[in-house]
Amino acid sequence: MKAGSARQLVKSKLIATTKQPPFRPDWLSYEVHQALEAIRGDHVAKKQLTVLLLAAAIAGDSPQAQVFKRHDTCNRVTWYGRDGEPGWRDDPAIAEALQVASQRALWWMRVRQGGAVQNALDVLVDAAPAAAQQLVRIATQGRVQVVQGEEQRFVEADVVHMVKAANSILDRVSETTADKGATKDVTIKLSWGEAEVDEGAGG
Repeated sequence: MKAGSARQLVKSKLIATTKQPPFRPDWLSYEVHQALEAIRGDHVAKKQLTVLLLAAAIAGDSPQAQVFKRHDTCNRVTWYGRDGEPGWRDDPAIAEALQVASQRALWWMRVRQGGAVQNALDVLVDAAPAAAQQLVRIATQGRVQVVQGEEQRFVEADVVHMVKAANSILDRVSETTADKGATKDVTIKLSWGEAEVDEGAGG
């Protein structure tokens, strides 16, 4: 093998190993794939990648300008066109692919955000029994259980703050345990001392 050919082979292998992995978003569906496959002409792979990244930017509400700064996508002029010349976005197949991909990405984002809300609610539901126990312990014993690592200990309760924290959790779990917001002012007299706590309507 000639020296020039060997250098070219090494260079090709180096480029292959440093090439960025293809962008495969989690929301890539059969419909999006079919829309991308309909894109024709030169630089098909670059067109497809530009569409996917723009759809991701639209769904994520991030700057689309960042897409055009990459080396593996087109630049702004190529996308938007210039001096009356159409750009890639004016290609009907590309425009259709961007619309399909953007709608799919936005749907996926809504589903993911909905899942995050459900996970947060699950955490609150799991914490509800402990919150109820803390509330009873504060009201009857004037102390709160604290867990640090594997150690459990009891400390003197800051009644006002702990009652509000426990009620805040219970409010979010069920209408049954939630503060109804229409109760009259209540004075809680603590059995272990002379201090009193006035709870206004709505906590």
